[in-house]
Amino acid sequence: MRNKFIKYFLVSSALLFGMNISDSANAAVDFSDIDGSYARDEIQELAALGILNGTGNGKFNPTANITRQDFAIIMAKALNLDSSNQPATPTFSDVPQGHYAFPAIEGAVKAGLISGMGDGTFGTGENLTREQMVAIFVRALRRDTTGMGANLPFSDAGSISDWARNYVGAAVGLGLLNGNGNGTFNPGASAERQAAALVASKFLKAKDNLTPVEPNPEPQPEPGPVEPNPEPQPEPGPVEPNPDPVEPEPQPDEGKEPEIPNPDHPNPEIPEPDKPKEEIRNY
Repeated sequence: MRNKFIKYFLVSSALLFGMNISDSANAAVDFSDIDGSYARDEIQELAALGILNGTGNGKFNPTANITRQDFAIIMAKALNLDSSNQPATPTFSDVPQGHYAFPAIEGAVKAGLISGMGDGTFGTGENLTREQMVAIFVRALRRDTTGMGANLPFSDAGSISDWARNYVGAAVGLGLLNGNGNGTFNPGASAERQAAALVASKFLKAKDNLTPVEPNPEPQPEPGPVEPNPEPQPEPGPVEPNPDPVEPEPQPDEGKEPEIPNPDHPNPEIPEPDKPKEEIRNY
């Protein structure tokens, strides 16, 4: 991480003091069609650093739209992204290994700057929108953008995509953009080459001035001594009241067979006790 920021410092210093850090840029780059561009100085600075290229014939074509793959190349050069260890299988179906932007796009994917169109494609040949450009720059700065899109200063803020609002707000706060002169941002419009040069130059300066933010891992509690789990004891159930004592039924005398009633006489007569005999007298 420290080495990367040393590289960013060198790049930013070169932008501020007009120094060349590339052997391929020993002489100032002069395009014939940028005199009327609002980003003339930034275009020359980034071209001298080898970050921007012209379109041929000594021209830069500042008002032309920039494509998504060409912007990926600008980001890869500006951040010196690692393009080694390229995947055997391309990330996007429309960017094969032989594509001129394949190393830059894969480097930007590895750095977490781009994620494609959501359908497995990168969108090569498509123009980069202004809100897409801003979002990629802000992602590269590794800033927390939560809630920064709440109060945007543009009259057309309602047309900014929900996913891009916080990025746009962060870009305004970092001084990366001011919007158009009429108070609008025009988020869905295609980004021009000169706009990409202007924001890229501001991005490099902001990168040098920001303190790197490393994610802090959440502290984990240290394990304490593990106490043995006591064996579970059965919970006492409800105590039922003692039933009333039951008197034992009388048992027949031992050795005496019980009398069996005669079925022919269901109600046998019980003999009356013997009466005392009267004395017979002779009269």
